[in-house]
Amino acid sequence: MRVKGPRRTATGRRPRATPTVNAFVLLSVLLSVLFLPVQSGAQPARTPEERAAELVQPAMVYIETSWAAWVNDHDGDWLNDGYPYEWTTSCSGFVVNPSGYIVTAGHCVDAGLDHGASWDAILYGVDEWIERGWAEPRDADGLLDVAYGTWLIEGEGAGTPPDRTVFVAHGRAVSGLAAGTAWPARVVEVLSLNQGDVALLKVEETDLPTIQLATDAAIGIGASVLSVGYPASSDVVTDQTLEPTFKDGRISSQRTREGGLLPVYEVSSALTGGMSGGPTVDLDGRVIGVNSFSAAGEVQQFNFLTPVSLVAEMLNRNGVSNESGPIDELYATALDAYFDGDYAAAVDGFAHVLDRVPSHQRAQELRSRAATLRDQDPAPVDVAGDDAWPWALLAGVAGGLIVLAAAAWLVVRSRTRKRSGTPQEPVPAPSTPEVSTGPGAAESGWTPPGWHEPTVPEPTVSEPPFGSTDTPAGWTAPRTCPYCASENEATARFCADCGRPLVHPASPTTT
Repeated sequence: MRVKGPRRTATGRRPRATPTVNAFVLLSVLLSVLFLPVQSGAQPARTPEERAAELVQPAMVYIETSWAAWVNDHDGDWLNDGYPYEWTTSCSGFVVNPSGYIVTAGHCVDAGLDHGASWDAILYGVDEWIERGWAEPRDADGLLDVAYGTWLIEGEGAGTPPDRTVFVAHGRAVSGLAAGTAWPARVVEVLSLNQGDVALLKVEETDLPTIQLATDAAIGIGASVLSVGYPASSDVVTDQTLEPTFKDGRISSQRTREGGLLPVYEVSSALTGGMSGGPTVDLDGRVIGVNSFSAAGEVQQFNFLTPVSLVAEMLNRNGVSNESGPIDELYATALDAYFDGDYAAAVDGFAHVLDRVPSHQRAQELRSRAATLRDQDPAPVDVAGDDAWPWALLAGVAGGLIVLAAAAWLVVRSRTRKRSGTPQEPVPAPSTPEVSTGPGAAESGWTPPGWHEPTVPEPTVSEPPFGSTDTPAGWTAPRTCPYCASENEATARFCADCGRPLVHPASPTTT
């Protein structure tokens, strides 16, 4: 016995894309690529962090403070054989007013006992006690408590705080001074670490580059930031330089300390010693806080900022405004052109800066870069920019019209080919399984499961042509497609519209 399996139906076939669809998709992708907004090939990728760093860098300063302190212990003896302890600390700072006003962290120039220079002098004295055998190392904590409460810390004059000398140096040549040139600075006001940790310095210079302050309202949790400063630890393993370091991070939280009196920002930036007093800025280059302190014993980045609101309060108390100078405005304009890819305008802009300040080192470097990029691409065009939006619009409209025209042509061409009788892959009509009795089955009297007596369809007589009462000899009705109902020639095997196989008109069946 031979049992026929079910015939393949249309629902069992894997769908296949027609040549029309393939061509349309290919053409659409090609046109999409051609009409994408593009920038000049010579323009390197720029990030907001890079632009913020360039805005901030000219206003950064390196702060070095020299200290001298005489220490008299609880026994009434002057330590260090009557000579002062002398040491130097380094911090970072930034200019907030062109007339020479500089902001830094309070502990960088604080002479007090709470985290200031007097406390450092006590630490030197305790170390001497232990080195001379007057105390055991295990007694250090107790000795510190005694020293904090009873030891006398003075400057050269009796009853004065430790002597302090502050110098400020620019890492970049600006305002007519060579790189590394130092100015003596006086301390206008200082708040210790427990009071807010911010200080205001003054140098006798004018037309200094400045940084703009943000507002607390513009600062949100999770905001991307750059923390800037001069890490002293890097000078131990590399050549000493006055190039600031930029550490990226985010605002982790807003907290308070000292019983809720002082607000602080927690940041994920990797701050290290020497970066204290430097600014942490948003991606527009505006100061949101001053690098202050870290949590002792933490292995993760866990650092804190003095909020910009405390900086603004100190400036207001001292009648100092945060403002830009004429050099800042020229430099910012040239920088905008540089990052927009308009290198010709950038070259001219930095030249204007150098006309006013010939030694402005950052303007010199950026002008040289802009000139190189301009020569590589004389006419950079950024069709994705605001100034070139009409070109992008025209390109998009032209691309859309071309796509529509191509699609229409492909559809017409496909229909023409189908009507001309071009065969496509036949799709058999659905059918039910057929069971054959096999040779001799009927004679044996055995009927296989599922077998039934074949039925013979009733004869179908073709209708005569319209208006005729007689059936012409040899006339055959048009072949109607069972799928789309289109009329086809009597001899056609496939539908000219949908391409599927045609069922022949039934005729009297003979055996």
